[in-house]
Amino acid sequence: FAMGIIFVYLSETSAAAGSVMESADYSAMTAFAGAVVGGCMGFLRYNAYPAKVFMGDTGSLALGGAVAMMALYSRAVLLLPIMGGCYVATAISVILQVGSYKLRKKRIFKMAPLHHHFELMNISETKIVAGYMIVTAILCLVCLLAYVLSSYFAVRLKPAAVKNMALGTAGQGRRPFRLLRKMFEGGQRLCCLKHLDRRTAFFQNILCI
Repeated sequence: FAMGIIFVYLSETSAAAGSVMESADYSAMTAFAGAVVGGCMGFLRYNAYPAKVFMGDTGSLALGGAVAMMALYSRAVLLLPIMGGCYVATAISVILQVGSYKLRKKRIFKMAPLHHHFELMNISETKIVAGYMIVTAILCLVCLLAYVLSSYFAVRLKPAAVKNMALGTAGQGRRPFRLLRKMFEGGQRLCCLKHLDRRTAFFQNILCI
């Protein structure tokens, strides 16, 4: 859902900047994100407590691939671990549990993954699910705010400051600077980096957290 909002924002900013093709691409990604959300809602209808349907590796891996692809396309890769803080914590809990047991023969959690640890602490399943949902909603809102604010301030950076930060010196060529200036002034993100050198691409990734 958060990715869908990001694509709506990108579509609107691209359309306002006069980039019709990019706006159409982002609109298509918005439809894809909506389809993913709709599929998840249909699944949750029958997965709600008491669950009648469970998701296996096929569904979870497909969803993970879809989310990763949307993060790459929207250039919000650095926000993905924050949006998915709950499943990142789940994966880290398993790594820590296995590593600790193999090295020290001691367990950090009562059981891994993390939600099983909460279950063994006599916390009901519904409370665990509700807690995960609340944490995920808060993290997604924080990431959306950070994404919009990063775009807002990026557009208003002074061209000279952008040039110095991105290229290091003023005499390394004007082509990357023109591309950056076009991106910032139009509020757009360049999805194709083949015309940007490494330093410019690195700066763009940092700025578009």
